[in-house]
Amino acid sequence: MTAPTASPGRARRAVLLAAVPLIVLDQVTKAVAVARLEGASGVRLIGDVLRLDLTRNSGAAFSLGAGGATWAFTLLAAGVVVAFMVYAPALTGARSRLAAGLLVAGASGNLLDRLFRSPGFGRGHVVDFIHIRDFPIFNCADMCITAAACLFIMTALRPAARVPQRGDEGSA
Repeated sequence: MTAPTASPGRARRAVLLAAVPLIVLDQVTKAVAVARLEGASGVRLIGDVLRLDLTRNSGAAFSLGAGGATWAFTLLAAGVVVAFMVYAPALTGARSRLAAGLLVAGASGNLLDRLFRSPGFGRGHVVDFIHIRDFPIFNCADMCITAAACLFIMTALRPAARVPQRGDEGSA
């Protein structure tokens, strides 16, 4: 027996319900970071452990591909968003849809930077500002992507619920 699937519209709404508030949060926090941290030397929140330091990243995670591959990351992020919205109805369960919403939020948040920030359309640099000691600087969209990956892994490792079969009640 297979798990019941939601209607395509309902599944997409579930993904968007998770994604849209997080996209807004990401963009608002980036706007505040740019407004408050531009030209500043950073803000200490918890000693040397947690700081707010503004940086712009033309590459992917950990600044991989910085410089010449920005357009490729723009296309990749757009592809992730479209693919997860198209295939949302195939996702079974609230956990998978939440993970998809987190991934769509993260990819969309950084995609918006690449589309609309300097140096130009499709080549924009992603705003990063959260700095934990000994870890690369990141943003809310990056946290969404990381949380999505963790949730997808947890979902994949979780044993599937066993559907009782006829005759099971007498076996022990």
